[in-house]
Amino acid sequence: NIQSQNTINGLVLDKKTNKPMQYVNIYIDGSTNGTSSGIDGKFSLKNVTLPSQLIFSIISHDLTTKYLEKADTNLIVIKIKEKSYNL
Repeated sequence: NIQSQNTINGLVLDKKTNKPMQYVNIYIDGSTNGTSSGIDGKFSLKNVTLPSQLIFSIISHDLTTKYLEKADTNLIVIKIKEKSYNL
């Protein structure tokens, strides 16, 4: 099993509105490799060893994970759900 370095390109959307989300932190579980989504919701994460678990984090929404087993040449689309607060 040869591990190679990959670049993961993706888009983060709000699950309810389908609108692009900016400032979402995206990082590889167990590493310091990370980035954040831009104003258009897009991100590019370089030097990713696969398989890896991607974590998507922003304070207003639920923590979301995506397991990547092999390199995907397409844009990966992640939809994250707004937190619900029970008052």
